[in-house]
Amino acid sequence: MRTLQEQGDIDRLLEHSEREPVILFKHSATCPISAFAHKQLEELEDTVPIYKLTVQRTRALSNSIAEDFEVQHQTPQAIVILAREVQFDSSHGDVSEHILKPVLDKLRQ
Repeated sequence: MRTLQEQGDIDRLLEHSEREPVILFKHSATCPISAFAHKQLEELEDTVPIYKLTVQRTRALSNSIAEDFEVQHQTPQAIVILAREVQFDSSHGDVSEHILKPVLDKLRQ
């Protein structure tokens, strides 16, 4: 997983999304549900680029993402982006391989 810490990292994520789907993962370092989601996303690491933002370290950037992408701020949260646009958004227990993999497969068709 690549780490997001500043706006330039988001710009690189968006550029990457022009070539293939990417996942923006908003993670809480103190939440057990987020720890479970992190393990689920590790199962997808070989198939999709994942950019992780830890909200406790980059709260302003996390808030900016919610506003810029017009998604409600949640953690854990997986935002699938393709061509600079949000294609899918899931949170909490829905940040899982079995939910995200079919979304990614469909976007690659």
